[in-house]
Amino acid sequence: MASEIELKYSLPSGVAPTVFSAPCISLFSVGDLTRFDMRSCYLSDDKRLLKKNRASLRVRKENNDLVATFKTTSSEKDGLSERGEWNAICTGVFDAVSALLAVGAPEWIADLGGLKEECSVDFIRLQQDVKYNDCRFHVAADEGFFIHEGRRAPFCELEIELAAGDKQNLIEYGRIVADSLGLSPEATGKYTRALEV
Repeated sequence: MASEIELKYSLPSGVAPTVFSAPCISLFSVGDLTRFDMRSCYLSDDKRLLKKNRASLRVRKENNDLVATFKTTSSEKDGLSERGEWNAICTGVFDAVSALLAVGAPEWIADLGGLKEECSVDFIRLQQDVKYNDCRFHVAADEGFFIHEGRRAPFCELEIELAAGDKQNLIEYGRIVADSLGLSPEATGKYTRALEV
């Protein structure tokens, strides 16, 4: 099973571009800072299978690519989120499920029908890879808007995702970043917060 293990922290509005110059990130950086223009559309289905299974399905535009993502329910504690995740390039909502099945997503998603947008998130992501204790993390600062039923709410957050290595080093590095920048854990994901708008 594919998995996503990440830490998530709240950021004050407008500071996303500045965090990468902080020594807790800049001293461990590898490669270049990358910008992504993102629009995530979270989908619901007419049988409510996604809700019953506490799962989410989205189609996200990442610059010029469309990526379908299926996530299982997560265990979240102190900002650490751990869950199953599958990603696949797609051409839109109509082929998102078949693309995900082709990369090993759970077979029950083949029964999803009547998919429609439930909420969305528009944001800019700045991402920097870092290396710490032979582990590699994606550090991403996201700033934008949650959109639900015509309403919008701003957000700004920092994610540190495990790319290679072990979870304990992720937690340790996250503590360094949080303490250095004075950050508080963000308890819920974008999908849940968008639905609350």
